[in-house]
Amino acid sequence: MIVKKDLLFGSLAVADKILSGDQLEECLKLQREQQFYKSIGTIMVEKGYLDREKVAELLRMQEENLKEAAGVGRAGSGETLFGAVAVMKKYVTLSQVEECLDEQRRLRRLGIFLRLGEILISRKYMSVEQVLSVLQRQRTQVLCCSRCKKRFNVTAFSNRKRFFCNVCGGELVQPEVIETVGVDDRIDG
Repeated sequence: MIVKKDLLFGSLAVADKILSGDQLEECLKLQREQQFYKSIGTIMVEKGYLDREKVAELLRMQEENLKEAAGVGRAGSGETLFGAVAVMKKYVTLSQVEECLDEQRRLRRLGIFLRLGEILISRKYMSVEQVLSVLQRQRTQVLCCSRCKKRFNVTAFSNRKRFFCNVCGGELVQPEVIETVGVDDRIDG
């Protein structure tokens, strides 16, 4: 679920020695100070650090890295990162994912666990439908116990397989309407 630094546009630019770490920090500071969101690539072009062709090349590299991290690239690692998939689907930006991951870490230190999708929704960066779309890409389905009504993220979901509640043993079914992505637990299919 963590977005690796080699997925971030600015980190790719520094790693490719296109700009220095100080220049990246300057651009990130400018980005944070903007009243309206402006991409880091646009800021780098405005500062004269990159041209549009280099931005396009870095975006291609970033997309390839995102696809690989999401398990759809050539390497096909199989590990699907929620944040990487959400960015690849253009639902959110990497900086929004990083912000929400920071919030997730902060909450964990307080003994509170929220999934990344829940935080993205609470910040209004994503809708419930978008989170469900990312979960579907990860072969994860939100199911509800027919008896106790507990909700689960079922990974490696398959319509051909039946799943059962690990609390009461009731069969898990697809809820008619999903208004929240909050779940009580996870079941690996």
